[in-house]
Amino acid sequence: MTFLGVPAALWGGIIGSTLTYLITFLRERRKLEDAHRAPQREALGEIISAANELKVCASDMLDQAGLTGRQTSEDAALSSIRLFERALLDVERAFAVGRLTVVEAACYEQMMRAYHEYSRLRRSTNMAWLANSQYWQRFIKALTTHSDILDNEIASLVDVSQDRLSPTQGWRNKVRMKVARARIEASFPEEGNRTPRAPQSPGGGQG
Repeated sequence: MTFLGVPAALWGGIIGSTLTYLITFLRERRKLEDAHRAPQREALGEIISAANELKVCASDMLDQAGLTGRQTSEDAALSSIRLFERALLDVERAFAVGRLTVVEAACYEQMMRAYHEYSRLRRSTNMAWLANSQYWQRFIKALTTHSDILDNEIASLVDVSQDRLSPTQGWRNKVRMKVARARIEASFPEEGNRTPRAPQSPGGGQG
């Protein structure tokens, strides 16, 4: 038996080879997509980690500087200030790596929104204000305001990146994830599917 002059057995081989090629192509494409997304996820993870460390250092600095009423030593206060300044530089470095690594347009745009808010925080937290008690409240207000906005921008960055940079999945798991997200949003309507946030900075209402 033939079809278009080609024996049926040969057609079976052609169809089988085509299906094998298609499956292999899809598998390799998934691997390539994962390889494309992985360094971007890592870069964004570094930004999140550095921003959280900055908030911890800020809290410790205000505590050691006596702005919260704690009795402390001058050496401890100076050490905490240096750690805060180092944390600022670590956030700057993390964003610099992100700018060189993140190529997904929507993720890049939100990352840069977060970076510009970080830049405002860096410019507004004038370390010289700590030397004069009359500027303490201004320092705390600037630090708290921009830290909280930065926190929200980074949370939005995670939201934007969730579908674009998460590991590639089969269609079945995509359906399961969609159902899981719907359940989360139904259970926590005030938060929806937002990423867990880090504790707020000093004066932000959370410890």
